[in-house]
Amino acid sequence: MGAADTPYAELHCHSTFSFLDGASQPEELFDLILCDVPCSGTGTLARNPEIRHNFQAEELTRQAQRQRTILQAAIKRLAPGGRLVYSTCSLEPEENEQVVSTLTGVRTIPVEQFLEGLIATGITQSEAGATLLASAVRDDALRTLPGVHGCDGFFAVVLERIDI
Repeated sequence: MGAADTPYAELHCHSTFSFLDGASQPEELFDLILCDVPCSGTGTLARNPEIRHNFQAEELTRQAQRQRTILQAAIKRLAPGGRLVYSTCSLEPEENEQVVSTLTGVRTIPVEQFLEGLIATGITQSEAGATLLASAVRDDALRTLPGVHGCDGFFAVVLERIDI
């Protein structure tokens, strides 16, 4: 496996840790983690049409397992009450909702509250924010679609660690 294939999770603004084997995990717990995981990239087909020529259904199973491994390792480093954003540029439920549904020790935080906060502070324009709230939010997650939202297909969910 080359460096470009190494799964990683951004755990801190100054640190990136590899989670290939779990042995290299740091001891520190983090309040915020971004897991923008490797995926099939099907949300980028409009910009990367060559993906469709190389895509194989078995790839979804391999990527989903890889994503679960990264997420499970990241959750272990998440402080109780800490939040993790899981994101992909995939349109496939196997890499999105189905991966999230296998997790334990976390609960989903509705993404609507974050979008509403961005609108209220002016970071997101009201009209664009309203469009996202109406068409890109489903089951507490954000899902953009090419041809609908003027960008690549994207999935994001916010998870909070709970004490079990």
